[in-house]
Parts: sequence; C-alpha cells; structure tokens
Amino acid sequence: MTLNIALDIDGTITSNPAFFALLSHSVHGDGGKVFVVTSRSNTAAVEKETRAELTAYEIAFDALYVIADRGSEQQIPCPHDDLDWYQQYLWQKVKFCTDHDVHIIFEDDDKVVTLFQRFAPDIQVFHVR
Repeated sequence: MTLNIALDIDGTITSNPAFFALLSHSVHGDGGKVFVVTSRSNTAAVEKETRAELTAYEIAFDALYVIADRGSEQQIPCPHDDLDWYQQYLWQKVKFCTDHDVHIIFEDDDKVVTLFQRFAPDIQVFHVR
C-alpha cells in the first residue's frame, strides 16, 4: 500500500522544514502522494508565494490545496449545521483529505485536529505542537 499524506504549512511545515522535506521526499520515493493543505488566503498571489516557500523548504508535493475563502463560490459547502462558521470553513480540509485518500495528516490547529477526529477518524492525525 502506498501512503498518501497531507501537510499543513503554518505551524506545521514551518515548525521543522527539514523534517517535513525529508518526510515528503521519503513518501514520494515510496510512490505515495504528498498534499499541502492550507487555510492561507485563496488568491493567485498567495498561492504563488506559497509555492515558492515550499520550494525553498524543499518540500516535495503533488498538489497545493488552499481552502476556499469563506463565502466564495469555490467554498465547499459543509453539511454539518451544528458547526460554527469557522469550523465549517476549516472542514474543507477534512473534505479534501477524504476525497484524496489521505492516510495521515500533520496539523497544528486544535480545531482542525478535532474536526478530523470527529468526521474522518480513519485518517491518522499527527498533532504538531
């Protein structure tokens, strides 16, 4: 079985870029996929800057997914009405990972970790502190 992982950037990759560069290349070397999933602003300029940052960190990745800004046409609708607006916004990370067969996510945000535990318990979460 190949391993597919997702990496958050701020507070995760930025906490130890050398480790995540090594991990991303190892996963690629074994035929797995690496997805970078972030809640940075969803603009072309931010995406371009983020790609340059990931290159500087030497992160090997298959796709960069910047979750859609709240209220935009691209925002993935959250079916969980019991969540507040911010949790519904962050839920897009869960949806992306379940849709892309992610096995492990590395994430520092407590709210995101809780969402994965609740809505995607089959995805292993490594809570970066």
